Amino acid sequence: MEKRKFENSEIQKFRKIQKFGNSKTQKFKNSKIRKFQNSEIQKFRNSEIQKFKIQKNSEIQIREIKKHGQNMGIQESRRTDI
Repeated sequence: MEKRKFENSEIQKFRKIQKFGNSKTQKFKNSKIRKFQNSEIQKFRNSEIQKFKIQKNSEIQIREIKKHGQNMGIQESRRTDI
């Protein structure tokens, strides 16, 4: 019985230490510094994604203009042949 009480008290102490450790990590996770870092990283990612999307859209538009120009050229050449 004494041994069991001792083991239980040791387990309780260990659990308290674990809880304390978890609260420390939780505080760090919730800290403003970490949020600031994440928001800065997120802003950078979003800006890079936006740049890529704009670049990709402009490339697609250029291709469409080229295709349209080529088609117009073909139509004009057909008209001159007739």
